[in-house]
Amino acid sequence: MKKDLYLRRANSDDARLLYEWRNDPETRAASFHQDEIPYEDHLAWFGKMMKDENRLQFILMDGDTPVGQIRLDLSPAGAKETGSMTAAACIEGHKNNSAGQQCEAEISYAAAPGQRGRGYGTALIRLIEKAAKEQNKEDISERFCKIALLTAKVLKDNTASAVIFERMGYKRTDRKDYLLFTKEI
Repeated sequence: MKKDLYLRRANSDDARLLYEWRNDPETRAASFHQDEIPYEDHLAWFGKMMKDENRLQFILMDGDTPVGQIRLDLSPAGAKETGSMTAAACIEGHKNNSAGQQCEAEISYAAAPGQRGRGYGTALIRLIEKAAKEQNKEDISERFCKIALLTAKVLKDNTASAVIFERMGYKRTDRKDYLLFTKEI
């Protein structure tokens, strides 16, 4: 792992890359949906995801090399407990946005095939936390929601991810089929 790590927003050129990473057998084994995805289905999902104002997709770069991905799915704070999934005011530019509104962000991430075990998982979480904290600064929050809580659902046998979240200070809650990690920021 180099020291020139940064997140960049995903763009349309990343469709094939994310498809290949998603269908990697190790990635599928750690995913809630473990079936291989046909490319046409992935393209439909990718196009919808890129237009979704409540999803923020990033690529982790190590210099010029893409080495991982992380996505935030935004919802109003407490929405998952109440069943309300209308996250219309959660992110920049939405016409109903209310400055400073609190929201939650569910993390989904993966290191690229061939890049696992090199510290990129920890780097992804560290950088997304930094980005969320930057977004919450007063001068920026006039256009953005304030991410109050980061969450992640991890399969119980995905010990690598569980260890990363625990080391990064996330609170662990055991659920029936998965582990829930949460961290206030």
